[in-house]
Amino acid sequence: MDAILGRYRVRINDTGLVLTHPAGISFDITANEAMAFLGFLESHKQTLIATQSDADSLLESVVTEHEG
Repeated sequence: MDAILGRYRVRINDTGLVLTHPAGISFDITANEAMAFLGFLESHKQTLIATQSDADSLLESVVTEHEG
């Protein structure tokens, strides 16, 4: 399954996830790195929300695509 997060396409694979920027730069992140990043984001969630001019836009920016 792919998702679009802002400018990035995110794809889960067998070893973790891949973030791809429209310029073609990809970040292959292991499952352990992804979980550590998730923990970081969760611990700084309020700070990130405070930086958004409209917190609701955070949810609207997530679009999922199912490969079938």
